[in-house]
Amino acid sequence: MDNEQATLPIANTGGSSDPEINAMQGYKLGDDFAQLQYASIMIVDDEPLTMDVVQTFLEDAGYRKFILVEDSVKAMDQLREHRPDALLLDVMMPVVSGFDILSQLRADPDFTHLPVIILTSSTDAETKLTALDLGATDFLSKPVDPSELALRIRNTLAAKAYQDQLAYYDLITNLPNGQLFQDRTDWAIDRARREHSKMAMLHITFDDFKRITDTFGPTVGDDVLRQLAERLTANVRVSDAMSRDTINRSKWFDIFRVGGADFSVLLPFVEDVGSAALVGKRVLEAMRKPLIADGTEVYLTPSIGVAGFPEDAADTTTLIKCALGASSQAVEQGYGRLKFYSAEMNETSLRRFRFEAGLRSAVDNGEFRLLYQPKVSVETGAIIGAEALIRWQKPDGEIVAPAEFIPVAEENGLILQIG
Repeated sequence: MDNEQATLPIANTGGSSDPEINAMQGYKLGDDFAQLQYASIMIVDDEPLTMDVVQTFLEDAGYRKFILVEDSVKAMDQLREHRPDALLLDVMMPVVSGFDILSQLRADPDFTHLPVIILTSSTDAETKLTALDLGATDFLSKPVDPSELALRIRNTLAAKAYQDQLAYYDLITNLPNGQLFQDRTDWAIDRARREHSKMAMLHITFDDFKRITDTFGPTVGDDVLRQLAERLTANVRVSDAMSRDTINRSKWFDIFRVGGADFSVLLPFVEDVGSAALVGKRVLEAMRKPLIADGTEVYLTPSIGVAGFPEDAADTTTLIKCALGASSQAVEQGYGRLKFYSAEMNETSLRRFRFEAGLRSAVDNGEFRLLYQPKVSVETGAIIGAEALIRWQKPDGEIVAPAEFIPVAEENGLILQIG
């Protein structure tokens, strides 16, 4: 039998132009049963014959993705590596029982909602009550009836898909949301670390989107967000098809709405971070065409930041911070730019934050001084007036010229207080 192992967690929406790859990437509310059959199913049982029988029954029902674990000691490691969509778990196993595994699962935030169907030959009510108390989803009695098995798996996966849609997808754009983005990034970094490979992240922001909601209202704004999501998704996927040499076509990537008019793209399978520029340039080109806001053509220009693992960051939090920092730098340099993260850029941003913080403290502490420059009559040499000049004098005596702090004060709304 074909024990092809799943490599993707359930709620991934994918982005490949290959329909088979898209199907492998999970399912959402509204997908048909054929889509559910591409879900990955892990079976943990110390009896290989039982696993073979269960897999055969499920293959007859159309399922194709299985992870078989005979040694229960390895179960948690296999779960973390493969992230299945459903788990069929035997109760009575040596060394580590099904109860032990279930307890560990429910104590792990990554597996709090993983559907677990208990396989048991016991008719003891106490066994079932214990499993339910530990968080079991359903039960199947051994020997397994093929029709009942197929029905339980189908219903379990359909319920999981509905829960995932509510928890992990943005209601306006139907894109994966920030919570799923965090999960996917964790998974992609773990995979890249394990395989000694690389991945990239793009953060796409539309700072001028606020003009849309201010002008047309939130309802039209939501409609424009949906158009944005469709435009980005379509063109990111086209980029995948156009860049076969640098992005492995047998792999996947996702686009997420992570808040407001901000989107992120994960590229977990790239030869180098520079490959992400192909996707970024495609997005910039696609946004040259207008969107429609209540019958009016509007233009939104993205600013894109790119960061990579392991070059720029070694963990999820740092990678996201680097991509955000690069996009902020792109915004500062003018809309319609793509910037790669660099340590020098981060140091510049850090200095800017410190400068802004110091400026706010200076306002609160009254560290500004007025100097008066006399105006002298050329004809008589007499002082006929004075020009007031402001200076920022720090506690250590350092004088900061107005050319340095006035522009920052204007950007941050401190100029009126200083005035």
